[in-house]
Amino acid sequence: MSTLNNVFKKLKHTDKVAKVNLESQKVQLALVDELKNITNIIETENSNIKKMYDDSLKTKKMFEAAYLQINEIEKIYLNNKDKNTKYNKSLQDIFKQLTTVSKDLGININEISFYKDYLTTKENISNLYSENQKNWNLIYEYKK
Repeated sequence: MSTLNNVFKKLKHTDKVAKVNLESQKVQLALVDELKNITNIIETENSNIKKMYDDSLKTKKMFEAAYLQINEIEKIYLNNKDKNTKYNKSLQDIFKQLTTVSKDLGININEISFYKDYLTTKENISNLYSENQKNWNLIYEYKK
């Protein structure tokens, strides 16, 4: 009988050891599952960061292209502004000469057909200047 008791004791002990091993394996499996979840989250975040980097590169290239275009538009704007100033000055010089000649000849300048052309041209130069300035105003704030 004592042999039987020893066997039963060992079986009880083995059962407890098996129970502890089983619970230990459950904990290990839970830890493995948690590690897999964290690994998946990190991989997703890494993928998102790589996509953000690619998007950032594309955006940087667009900004660089826009900056180059703004510089080109600025050159055109300044060139147009300079031309408009020169045209206006030339027109004023011609008008002064015409006024002097008209007075010398005793002709009222308002009656000369050229005077209407002068007023139209003067208005056109003013409109060109305004349009040029309006176009530049759309983007000058980005020239920083």
